[in-house]
Amino acid sequence: MGNIKIENVAKSLYLDIISINKEISKEEILERLTEIEGDISVDFSNLSLETIPETILQKDLFVKINLANNKIRTFPRIERKLVNLERLILTGNFIEEIPSDLENLENLKSLYMGQNQLGKIDTSIIKLKNLEKLVLDDNRISDISPTLFDLQNIRIISLSKNHIKDIKIQNINSSLDKLYLDNNAIQVIPDSITKLKKLRLLNLSANLLDNIANITVMGSLRILLLSQNNLTVIDDSLIKLRNLEELHLSNNKISTLPVSISNLSKLKILRISNNLIRQLPKDIIDLNFLWDLNVYNNKLGSLPKGIEDMERLIYLNIAKNNFVENNFGVFLTVNAELTNVMWNIFIDNIAAQVNDDNEYECERQL
Repeated sequence: MGNIKIENVAKSLYLDIISINKEISKEEILERLTEIEGDISVDFSNLSLETIPETILQKDLFVKINLANNKIRTFPRIERKLVNLERLILTGNFIEEIPSDLENLENLKSLYMGQNQLGKIDTSIIKLKNLEKLVLDDNRISDISPTLFDLQNIRIISLSKNHIKDIKIQNINSSLDKLYLDNNAIQVIPDSITKLKKLRLLNLSANLLDNIANITVMGSLRILLLSQNNLTVIDDSLIKLRNLEELHLSNNKISTLPVSISNLSKLKILRISNNLIRQLPKDIIDLNFLWDLNVYNNKLGSLPKGIEDMERLIYLNIAKNNFVENNFGVFLTVNAELTNVMWNIFIDNIAAQVNDDNEYECERQL
């Protein structure tokens, strides 16, 4: 039998109050919650609940409610009594609609409703003025309300693995820092995305993009993920992203990189695996902060002269390219110090290729 865990934040008290050895009903437990003094967090995850217990929606004790991985389909009425609730976790249920009275959770800061069956984003979310983190991954959402980006305190919005084809943005008053739109069906990036003046991370991997011109005026970006699209050309406008530290372009159809890429002076990570690139710009060696360069499975026949002198470069994946003995074997022989300083050079054609975006999953965790 599953457990309901209660944490009394004030006293750091944990109680396992349902077990095989204790004959007590869930209803009795919910009633006893009212006897606990101070703010508390409750974990009702993985209990096969089909409804949200109304008792927990009528008390002002809770700062966090975890109802993840149950069988919940609908909400009971949400009372204004949940004045202290800051985090609501409903990931992994069967919810089809966000209730209109969600706006009653006026102090909610984090809302997790990934892995449900949501078809749209209800306007009630827009009224959550204190919301900082919104995670709606892996649903059936096809449209984004333009007003979603008006949330003044929002920092993270994650809408990965939905059916979104278009991004609509109107007036921007938010402090949005990270936007995840990967694994959708977006074909065009609208001009209005440039209104996200404070955005530092933009994930548009696994979409249908063939042009990124509008992104290149977003000077605040630090991390840009565009893997698994239909990109064939990266033009010189890329140099406008002066603050960029990570650029992910793997699994596209790119044949050349602009010479001006060396102007991205803060770049630390460049991943361009599984493309059609025949030659790296010679000035790539001027990227003084670059420590991770992944060119796995391209058409390279040689590496730029001086790449061995890049002091910070510690990870270089050059497997599955077109190197031959007279231009690559000699390169390794002459520059044997590369292995001595322990570059992580991957030259074996069966080297494993890791998904570029996996490391960013932690951003969306509870």
